[in-house]
Amino acid sequence: MRRLSAFFTLLASAALLVFASSATAAEPPNQNDPCSTAGRNTCETTGVGFYATYRYGVRWFGDYRGAVPGEQSTFCIDLRFWYPDKSYKFERLASGGELKNRAGQTVSAAAQRRMAYALWNYGRTRNQNQQAAVMLYVHSLMGDGAPGEVDPSALSPSVVANFNEIERDSRRFAGPYRIETKIPGSLVTGKSASATFRVLSAEGNALPNISLEVKAKGTDATRTVRTNAAGVATLEFTPASAEGVNFDVRSEPIASTLPKIYRPTTAASARNGQRLAAPDSQRVTATSVETVALAQVGVATVAAPKVMLAGEQNRDRVTFSGVAAGWSAKVTVNIYGPARSQAALRCDGPPAWTGSFTKRGPGVIRTPAATITKAGFYTYQLVVPDTPTTRGTTTPCGVVAESFRVEAQPRVTTVVSSAVVRPGAAITDLVTVSGLAGESAVVKASLYGPFASREAIACDAAPVWTGAINVNGDGDYRTEPVTLTVPGYYTYRESIDAGPFVRPTETACGEVAETTAVVATPKVTTQISAQETTPGSSITDSVVVTGLGAVSATINVELWGPYPSTAAM
Repeated sequence: MRRLSAFFTLLASAALLVFASSATAAEPPNQNDPCSTAGRNTCETTGVGFYATYRYGVRWFGDYRGAVPGEQSTFCIDLRFWYPDKSYKFERLASGGELKNRAGQTVSAAAQRRMAYALWNYGRTRNQNQQAAVMLYVHSLMGDGAPGEVDPSALSPSVVANFNEIERDSRRFAGPYRIETKIPGSLVTGKSASATFRVLSAEGNALPNISLEVKAKGTDATRTVRTNAAGVATLEFTPASAEGVNFDVRSEPIASTLPKIYRPTTAASARNGQRLAAPDSQRVTATSVETVALAQVGVATVAAPKVMLAGEQNRDRVTFSGVAAGWSAKVTVNIYGPARSQAALRCDGPPAWTGSFTKRGPGVIRTPAATITKAGFYTYQLVVPDTPTTRGTTTPCGVVAESFRVEAQPRVTTVVSSAVVRPGAAITDLVTVSGLAGESAVVKASLYGPFASREAIACDAAPVWTGAINVNGDGDYRTEPVTLTVPGYYTYRESIDAGPFVRPTETACGEVAETTAVVATPKVTTQISAQETTPGSSITDSVVVTGLGAVSATINVELWGPYPSTAAM
């Protein structure tokens, strides 16, 4: 920055005496700065920043603009030396050369790299506090300040916060840089993969928010990606062939490894003027070559229907990917089962059904229809063979999408042992069960009655008898005998409750084949109301009927006479 001119005020001169007594850094041979009046720049080359007065007097805290043609902002690297002026004909020093401060001390390469990062990433703003912080940080790296001369705490808390951020990031993210490319796993043609890119600093830290142009050969992915807050950019791509994938990566302009340094060249300014550091950038590039294996056949399947009845058909909808249009293979289809649960499915025994089909190219196909006759869980497993250009596959066993459930829908028909019986006879019901598909069940039998007529039959009251039959598969079964003593109509009704793989069923109420009539043998006794009577009187007959049970009957009554005698009746 600036050494105060000889034309400064007495107060400023006193500050100079304090400065001179405590400073260890160099000063210009000629203290009379032609661009300074009362410590302020009169050559109109100050840029973004502000003047402040502190223990070392009045000083400009910020950048310079207009002194070096073509440079938007520059920063002084020589404290107390003359303000820059465009008439000083600044020339750029060769990059990579040794840099020393005005006291002759060498500025390390690491310090120069941090300076380059700070200039590019923080020194191109219109924020006064930030430009002041960059100015102080540059001088802290040059080592040209006296104790406390470049301490940001002499200014505002905002400058301190900016200074700390600049110092932290410059240490972490200064160059030189390299681009790292990583691809997890092996590459297979036709199979999607992801590549990650990181721009690494000299300390190995990944730079965040950096745009990278990626040009790829051997895949369809050529685009721009950006590193995230963790410094990682991700590119999804699919290898197009087994010839490999090439990535050419080029970064957006990022901080140069070293700063641009300018020195004044006119006679007086060469010895007394400030040198200037300017932001500079570079584009980092990298090329990586990744090998690609044979295409991996991709197979995705969905069984349909997911739940079906025994005896129905099932098919697998198969989607092939990762293969070229000319690919062809004969695919084996195996169905394993039955199992009592999804988790119990295994594919290491003989299949319940097997078939095959030929597939050409990628796309969707349905397997041949398979008829399954036993209840339980089943699963598909497809075997795709290797070909000269592709790697085959065997689908996993027991995948939910490839599995289905088969249930039984039993049917029950019955025939009563006799349609008509006398009271005291026993009846049974012949039960024929079908559709169990190898499952066991319990047939519940109920007998309802007696009813006065066939039309009165209902099954909503309590049955007169119940029983159960354990059935192990389809077949004929007979209920226990039931003795009927009360005349009337009786009907059987059978049902099967729902089971793990069995759907419920129930016969209808009052079917003719399930109904028996218990026919009564009635007895009729009568008693006349009077043995003798007079003409004009009324008589009645008391009729007692037994043996009908609940059956309704009609009694026909006839009165015969008159007869002259009992014998004539």
